[in-house]
Amino acid sequence: MKLTQEDIDFIKNLSHEMKTQDNRGTAQPYGLIIGGKTTQIADFDNCDNKAVHWNESEYYSFEDFIESLEDYYLEDAESHPVIDFIKSHDIDDLDNLRNYEYDINELISEPINVYGYTVEDDFTSHTLGNFFLTDKSAKAYVEANKHNMRKPFTYGIHLYRNPEMERLYQIIHKMADSLS
Repeated sequence: MKLTQEDIDFIKNLSHEMKTQDNRGTAQPYGLIIGGKTTQIADFDNCDNKAVHWNESEYYSFEDFIESLEDYYLEDAESHPVIDFIKSHDIDDLDNLRNYEYDINELISEPINVYGYTVEDDFTSHTLGNFFLTDKSAKAYVEANKHNMRKPFTYGIHLYRNPEMERLYQIIHKMADSLS
């Protein structure tokens, strides 16, 4: 089977891209995988990230939660019991809100849940964890699939002590050089 000009151009371009892209401080051979961010519930008192779940939505700041609450009760935002309660108790952040969570839930039909969380790297979804030889290809994949991903990112990995990948990289570069 003979290589076509399209095959030759592909190998040359692939080799060039692999040699010239940012190596992220990692020696050849290396590859890129796609990751995303996921949140994990954590101990409220010992974490920096806090949020409110209410009305099938997540609010990552007190201000966003209050704005949504007022919009929801727009007709009587000045006189709804939950808004009056929050104002009368000088609740002004998520820590204070959590202290009154039970009382607030007694005043509204959709309960609130104030919680702490951490943000973790995730490589487990069907759109994550895929392997790429070039950053260009990885970014194209993210662009085409970002609607299925949460905060996607590329992550460079060294293919340490992986003789198959090391040999494959050498062959790709040799072929590209010999086809020039």
